[in-house]
Amino acid sequence: MKKSFNERLDAIEEETQALRDEQSEDNSVILVPDSLVPDSIHIEETGCGDGLAIVFNDDKQELHYSEANGSDIYSVTYAEKNDFVKCKLVKCERNDLEAGDTAYHTDYDDGDFSKHSRYCKILGSKKYAYVDCDEDIIVTDNDWNYWFKVVKVKE
Repeated sequence: MKKSFNERLDAIEEETQALRDEQSEDNSVILVPDSLVPDSIHIEETGCGDGLAIVFNDDKQELHYSEANGSDIYSVTYAEKNDFVKCKLVKCERNDLEAGDTAYHTDYDDGDFSKHSRYCKILGSKKYAYVDCDEDIIVTDNDWNYWFKVVKVKE
């Protein structure tokens, strides 16, 4: 059965109140609807790094963090579950991010979090890996004006 307008409005008000409650605990959370990772960006739980992986290539592969012989590396595996999780973006500085974290970077403070290639896995104090053109993995140390940590929303 389709929800009524009032039921949808109540659900939005409840979500807004939950974000306000969370914001009172942590002032770095952005209180706009855009602070949630858009539904077009798929994030899946994994057992590596921060526990999150960036899904790409039509939901067939995932980019996640690994550690091999004491080195921070990325790895690509087949996405088998497609059990996506809802995440939020928490504004931070690049030096706040640790190896294994999932992040979003941009030069513009415009609230547009829809660019898939700006989601990345942190590999250390300088390097990170991201998916370019939905197939190529790029490792770089480019600097950006704004960084956001991707964090799973508590259910």
